[in-house]
Amino acid sequence: MNGSARVRIEKMVYGGAGLARVEGRSVYIPFTLPEEEILLAPRSETSEEGRIQSVLEPSAQRVAPGCMHFGVCGGCQYQQASYEEQLRIKETILRTMLERNGVPVPEKLQTHSAEPWGYRNRIRLRLDSFEGRWRVGYVMRGSRVFMEARECPIAAPLLWRAAQAFVASSQLVPAQSREVEFFCDASEQTVQLSLSLNAAMEEMERESPKQFRKLCDAIRVSVPELSGAGLFVRPVTASTKTSKRGVPAEQAEEIEIVAWGEPKLLYKVDALGRKYTHAIARGGFFQVNRYLVQELVELALGERQGGLAWDLFAGAGLFTQALVDRFQQVIAVEVAERAFGSLRDFVAHSSHQAVRETCVGFLRKRVASTAMRKPDLIVVDPPRAGLGEELCGLIAKVEAKEIVYVSCDPETLSRDLRKLLNSGYRLAELHLVDLFPQTYHMETVTVLQR
Repeated sequence: MNGSARVRIEKMVYGGAGLARVEGRSVYIPFTLPEEEILLAPRSETSEEGRIQSVLEPSAQRVAPGCMHFGVCGGCQYQQASYEEQLRIKETILRTMLERNGVPVPEKLQTHSAEPWGYRNRIRLRLDSFEGRWRVGYVMRGSRVFMEARECPIAAPLLWRAAQAFVASSQLVPAQSREVEFFCDASEQTVQLSLSLNAAMEEMERESPKQFRKLCDAIRVSVPELSGAGLFVRPVTASTKTSKRGVPAEQAEEIEIVAWGEPKLLYKVDALGRKYTHAIARGGFFQVNRYLVQELVELALGERQGGLAWDLFAGAGLFTQALVDRFQQVIAVEVAERAFGSLRDFVAHSSHQAVRETCVGFLRKRVASTAMRKPDLIVVDPPRAGLGEELCGLIAKVEAKEIVYVSCDPETLSRDLRKLLNSGYRLAELHLVDLFPQTYHMETVTVLQR
């Protein structure tokens, strides 16, 4: 195709683009909606995706984006769609991907959603020094190029207020700063700051710790909710024994070298008729949608109870705390150091266990043991890479009566479900939980029984 072409968007695909056909060739066009007629710009020699020249017949579900950076920023893909249409698109994509992999989808696919703006309890911003002042931002879509951000409507307002205070204190930001992260509780009563330097310990400038403490003091003046902060450096070498929620070992966790204020954020979750408080260390994993954490816990646990439960990829214990109330013994497995610290502190002085080990290592030992006690329930919440063939095989050998699989990637979910279904499980429930409005990402809770 050398010139422009009129095309009709057939459907949306996972990743955020719409699918159209030009001269028998599939073309993926971002920022479109199903059934729209698009004037496609001439094909670029530097990009495989299609570009909109103009929207000839817009969908009735097309709306004005809620962010000034939409289309340039790499974070959001669906702001052109009404929220009802976003949910419909995600439901269709999830069903299609599962069925393509031979997973029978229940006729009733239950979808759970909440407020689609201001939902994020955590943002991680890139830093750039320009003409003597620091700027915060993200990366431009399809590149690694820095984009200065002047707003982020999907972030909790407290997070963006903290980011603005950070920029206002530019003169105190250490010279080697690379990224800054803000993490707040659901009710925006407290916020933590994590500043990452592009330096290892021996490379760090001598004044950086002192500057960092002054920076935190300055931010606290305009953001009194700032309860704690940490300054982080790169590890010198990555330990072959360390990984972060399944991430390859070479991406070892950063090292906190300076602490200011409280070391952890207390995150309260009211679920299943109880009030839980999670002490989250800076950099520790926690679910990002402050409006749906409660519902996620309730979907994963429901009325389940029994003797023994395993919580694999347990993080800081989001599900572990509720499991402890319902099972006689809970074994929670997590490898990431910061998350495990919270987990270990919670189960201390109880009959429950926190195990710092990879999930595959834990399962290999259990399956090989002749004295293995079969759990009534296994909860798994892996990273986007999913479980994979070996973990699925090991879990199948355990033969737990029920598995709750919490997933953030429908591609790896469909692959893993096929393996587990082939091993004798049946799909009892499937829930789509929209933890990531305005983006193509989706969370699911799947219940398997045998």
